[in-house]
Amino acid sequence: MKNSETLTRQAKLLAQSQHGQQKTFGKDTLAKIPGGHTQGNELHHLAIIDLYEPFFTNLNKQDQFVMADTLHSMGVRVANDPLNLISIPMKVHRGESSKKDPGGIHAQALKDGIQINNSSDIARGTFVTASGKTTKPVNDLLNRIRNAPLEDRLAILPDFVDINQGGLDEKLRNMGLSFPTREENIQTYNREIEAEHIQVQLDHINRVVNKEADLAGAPKSGEKRAGANIDSALRGGYISLEELEAINPSFLEAYTKLRASL
Repeated sequence: MKNSETLTRQAKLLAQSQHGQQKTFGKDTLAKIPGGHTQGNELHHLAIIDLYEPFFTNLNKQDQFVMADTLHSMGVRVANDPLNLISIPMKVHRGESSKKDPGGIHAQALKDGIQINNSSDIARGTFVTASGKTTKPVNDLLNRIRNAPLEDRLAILPDFVDINQGGLDEKLRNMGLSFPTREENIQTYNREIEAEHIQVQLDHINRVVNKEADLAGAPKSGEKRAGANIDSALRGGYISLEELEAINPSFLEAYTKLRASL
C-alpha cells in the first residue's frame, strides 16, 4: 500500500502540471493552507497563475509534469497546491475603489513590473522604470517561451523565479503577510521525494516476498502467509529480526511462535 505522502505528491503534480486555475477550492485544500483560511477572505496564489502560464503552454503532458516538478524542487508550488495559497482580505488582494488606495497585491505587482501578463505595462512596452526609462515589450519574449522546447524553458527558469517570485514574496512580506519560504518548500519537496523513494523500495520488496511465498505454496492469507513473507524478507536481507522487533515487538513474538509451531 502506498503511503499518503507519496500519493499526495503524485496527485498534486498530475493536477498542477495542467496548471489550471479553479474558481472553487475543496475543503481538503482549504484545510491544508498554512495559517488556515478565514471566512470572508480571498485566496491568493503566491505563484501567480498568469506569471507562470508561458512556461506550461504548448508542452505535452509529460513535459508539463516535469515543469511542475522542477518548480517544486525550487520551492515554488503552483496552481492550487495549498502551499501556493494564502488567505488574505479582499483589500489586500484586489485593493479598494479609492484614489488613495495603492491597490492590492496584484495592482502593486503590475505597477512594479513583477507580475506579467499579456495586458500588463511591462508586457506591452509601456512600463516606466523608477529612473524614467520605458522598457521594451516582453510579449515577444513570453511568446518565445510558450513555443520553446522544455530544455530552453528550464534554462531560464531559475533567474525568472529569483527575480519575479522573489519580488512578489518580498512585497507580500512587506505587507505583513506570513507564508512558507521557498527554502521551507524545498525541504517539504525533499521529504516528499524521500517518501517516494522509500515507497518504490517497499513495493519492490513486497513483490519479491509475495512471489517467493507463492512459489513456496504458502496460503494467500493468514498467519502462515505472514510467516512465509517474513521468511522471504529475512532471507533476502530486506529486514533483520532486530529491525522486525523494532517495528513492533509483537511481530517478532508472533513470528517466533509461528515458526515453533511449524
